[in-house]
Amino acid sequence: MTPDEINLKDYWSLSPEEQAEIREVADIETEEEHEAFLKALFPDELTPAMKEALGDILDLDERSHLMKQATLYTFGYLSTRSERIISELIAVKTPVVDIRYRPQSRRWQYCQEMLSGRPGILYYWIQELGNEHYKEALSGKYSEPHVKLHDAETGLLKLQAILDTHGRVALMCACASSATCHRRVVADLASRRLGINVIHL
Repeated sequence: MTPDEINLKDYWSLSPEEQAEIREVADIETEEEHEAFLKALFPDELTPAMKEALGDILDLDERSHLMKQATLYTFGYLSTRSERIISELIAVKTPVVDIRYRPQSRRWQYCQEMLSGRPGILYYWIQELGNEHYKEALSGKYSEPHVKLHDAETGLLKLQAILDTHGRVALMCACASSATCHRRVVADLASRRLGINVIHL
């Protein structure tokens, strides 16, 4: 099987060893060859940032395998790795669940309208899992010292429905560190109530 004969679904269904063999057979040496390989695997239009991130994925088979497991991931878009994480999630068709109380941002690309319109993204917004005290994070420290979930019970029901459909999700908020973000509270609650494994990216 060569890059011209496979698609995204085929590639991710292969074992890590088979994926490595495909890349070796492709004999990728130049930037042009690498871009052609990406296009063969990911036929949809890619942004430069996505190409860079997906290029990293192709060298990290273990990470790509991990991100397809039945797991709840979390990340904050203020992290320096956020674009790579989002691109990886798109590549392995893992839903991004926005749990901001107000899904707006001074960084325009993370406003709900722009984020939900990214090619290939599976985007959901669960306001019920948002922190009613989110404005404390707007002080410039980007931390949430006080957390009051808007409607945890309803939010968990919505989260469970997404998990039932896709098997895995990634909770997204703003704070770079999960230690100072309300997404850790949500993740801990989901772990206890839904019995799902949690990984903070």
